[in-house]
Amino acid sequence: MLRYLSKGQRLYDNEHDYHPPGRLRGNWEFASIVHGRARPVLPGGPLGAFDTDVLWLFPPDSPHGWRTPVGESCSVYMFHFASLHPVLENALPPSKYIRIPLGKAEKRAIVGIYDILLPHYRQPRRISLLRFEAAMLELCYLILERDQVLANAIVFNADDEKVLQAQQWYREHLAEGAGVEDVARAVHISNSHLRRLFKKVHHESPRQMLNRISAEEACRLMSTTTLSFKEIAVRCGFNGFNEFHRFFKRINGHAPSDWRTNHIYAGEGISTSKQGGNAWV
Repeated sequence: MLRYLSKGQRLYDNEHDYHPPGRLRGNWEFASIVHGRARPVLPGGPLGAFDTDVLWLFPPDSPHGWRTPVGESCSVYMFHFASLHPVLENALPPSKYIRIPLGKAEKRAIVGIYDILLPHYRQPRRISLLRFEAAMLELCYLILERDQVLANAIVFNADDEKVLQAQQWYREHLAEGAGVEDVARAVHISNSHLRRLFKKVHHESPRQMLNRISAEEACRLMSTTTLSFKEIAVRCGFNGFNEFHRFFKRINGHAPSDWRTNHIYAGEGISTSKQGGNAWV
């Protein structure tokens, strides 16, 4: 769930810009500027004026960078999540990125979220996943509370509720290797009805959604724990490493060992071996 966590002073001027505009990030990025001024830079140019006391949200694979006035630094809090709550995701504008002004209370809330997450990010425990989920929900709520236009765009009905129930049940029973039929049975609807609901709400099949949840959990475990690939395969409901390896490479385009090596953030992630793929099996 939580892929990256960081805070500190940043100097994003022309000379020190280590987040160039074309850089892709594979996660939902919450970026809060709490002191000093900065602005996002898209491939087509800057997005708005230099700003402070603001929270930005960018979707995965959105090419953007950051820039500060020359010689000026800013204080930032960064949260990267593998997924966003569907209630907020479905209400986002076509551009998907949004800007929310922050008051003193919201800035204190963001600092508090960071402080709570930090020990779980550095040394994940069994309950850390709940902390990561809670933090993502708090940030989503903060955005919706500050942006009434966005909040009013939320359309929530019985179909949405049933889909959320299905997703939640699958996450809770991931290690059991549950399939689409098991999910449908758990939420008391037929397979065909479940397919219709997922197509209506998310424009994808239940299998596509379940694959995405499995892949997200595998990525979370690889980036925040030192579990072996065999252990991760079991926790994600696969019958051994080989099945997990085939699934992960098909979904993400990379072998698990390659993905893990490339997605551990230096100085922020877990301490892991560099002996190659078989060392993790």
